[in-house]
Amino acid sequence: MVYFSTKDPRGFIISCSVECWNNHLNSHPEIEGYENEAKKAIEDPSYGCIFLSKHKPSNHDPDRYIYYRKIKGRAAEIRVVVQFDDNNVGTVHSVCFASNRPKGELLIWPG
Repeated sequence: MVYFSTKDPRGFIISCSVECWNNHLNSHPEIEGYENEAKKAIEDPSYGCIFLSKHKPSNHDPDRYIYYRKIKGRAAEIRVVVQFDDNNVGTVHSVCFASNRPKGELLIWPG
């Protein structure tokens, strides 16, 4: 069952299932109540769309994109990782708060 579905600035459809969101709550209970912010991070990311560079090959997946959004009143940003399939349809892979972005991330949109 779809928990939310939206489009990123490039027009790609991205969805998050109820099961996926609940799994994230188990790992990151601090995101409870931040569903709208996760959705906004996808729709209007603060820094564009970012992916992990090849400098960290164990974490690099060319089909995963990362969306960040600043949240008023929080030092940490919301970080949404999306896995895309061959048809450019995305599924939320993970959601958490991030105080620091890993070195080596490259901005791919806007380019």
